[in-house]
Amino acid sequence: MATRGRLQRILREHAVKNMITAVIATTQHLIHAYEEDQVQQHDHALNTSGHDNNIFGAFYDDVKAILRQVPNKNRSFLNCPPHQSLDDLRDLELLAEVNSTIDLDQLFSGEEAFGRFLDLHGLFHQFRNSNVTLASSIYASLISNKNGEGISPISTDNALAEEASTCNSLAGIQNPDPKLGFMFSHYLEHFPCINIVAHTSKLGTSTDACDYRNYLTCVIDYLISFIQRVWPLQDVSKILASVAAEFDNKWHACAISGWEEEAAEDLSGREQLLMISKFDSLHQLLGLGPKKLKHALVSLQLKGGGTVQERAQRLFYAVVDKSRSKKLVKQKPFSKSKQSVAKEIALAEMRVMRLCELLRETIEDTKLHVERKEYLQSYKDYQAEKAKMEDDANEDEDEDDEEEEAAIHNPLNIPIGVDGKPIPYWLYQLHGLGQEFKCEICGDASYWGRRAFEKHFNEKKHKIGMKCLGIPNSKIFHEITTINDAKSLWNILLQKHEEMRWQPNHEELEDDQGNVYDKKSYMLLKREGLF
Repeated sequence: MATRGRLQRILREHAVKNMITAVIATTQHLIHAYEEDQVQQHDHALNTSGHDNNIFGAFYDDVKAILRQVPNKNRSFLNCPPHQSLDDLRDLELLAEVNSTIDLDQLFSGEEAFGRFLDLHGLFHQFRNSNVTLASSIYASLISNKNGEGISPISTDNALAEEASTCNSLAGIQNPDPKLGFMFSHYLEHFPCINIVAHTSKLGTSTDACDYRNYLTCVIDYLISFIQRVWPLQDVSKILASVAAEFDNKWHACAISGWEEEAAEDLSGREQLLMISKFDSLHQLLGLGPKKLKHALVSLQLKGGGTVQERAQRLFYAVVDKSRSKKLVKQKPFSKSKQSVAKEIALAEMRVMRLCELLRETIEDTKLHVERKEYLQSYKDYQAEKAKMEDDANEDEDEDDEEEEAAIHNPLNIPIGVDGKPIPYWLYQLHGLGQEFKCEICGDASYWGRRAFEKHFNEKKHKIGMKCLGIPNSKIFHEITTINDAKSLWNILLQKHEEMRWQPNHEELEDDQGNVYDKKSYMLLKREGLF
């Protein structure tokens, strides 16, 4: 639970922020009033100039209007104690009034605990469900967990734990997506998970690159919102401005880790454009060669295809003769170049890292809090299992005692009730205890009654049988009792999962005229300069 001093600080800072906002609004209102002061002085001069015979009547009307505008609450300031000044009493009343409008329960979620921890479950699900490709080291560690010791479902989400057990059963059958084993503890360990994303997955216009950019935007928005709620007087815009200035210096120096090549390409493209702008004729541009011409056109976000003559002509009109560029230069279908997109992503990553540095202690507290919750949950499960074992031992002792007693006459083999006697026959028929259900997966075990049959699907014996078949014991396999039916249904599910998986050769591209090609044909035609 949050300490009283922490809550008082948050309330006080929010109250001060609201008061500052009110002061700014009042100041703007006063500025507007002063601008209209000249008009009011002109009207007052007309009323008191003597042209009107009712001068005194207008004067007393103004006095009455002023008296009506005086608020009654200001009269309470006259009764303040001698040891308090009028300004101190007014400030206390304003703080009390502002604090009454702030509700901390609506300001923070339950996981945030009044600003002590971060609520990262939404960001975790967004990252896990995205198409972002993990780095090779993380990929290898997750695969080794699946093929070796297995994945320990430490997430608080039961659905994630069920998926983790499914991944364990899939080991040896196929190579499932390793992100199914990426749990909430892994996410907290690597948060904000920038360094575990493959560099190729961050660039381009593919789905994984768009998902990564959206993820960075959501992380920045949440961290800024959290800082503004916990430290309302913190100027986050000033911090982000300093990050942008530092980023520009490091980008020009190619000193940003992981983005050295993109920064060098961006700077070389600018230097090359500066050199090209000094050329005077089209013939001089032809001497640069096709590669340099294409690189310069791409840096200008222009079409880079065509012959050397067409590229040089396009670049000449775009850089040297800008007056004709609007008529003869054809823009690329993409609005941003690769270097500009890389620069935006690198800046977003730097902002995320700076915000995480400000919240370093809060992030560490969040990790410890999640570990503590998982430990308490596992301890509760252990206590429940221990109590169940003790109950089973007591039941075994009771059964031994019953065997020693005289056998009860029961020719129909009706189950024994809690009183040690067979249950009534009508109850026996009502529950269908005379109906036998056999399960081949459990070793041709028999279950009497519908209730016992449905209950055995979640029991240990059936789970072991499904595990031996290499099939997850999910809800879809309930009511399946034969081995052949279970295997056939599992193969159907695998086929559907394989059909839903994205295939690279299914990707299609469209040219400017709306013609659709597969990616291989499109790239060949584009390389030939036919677009």
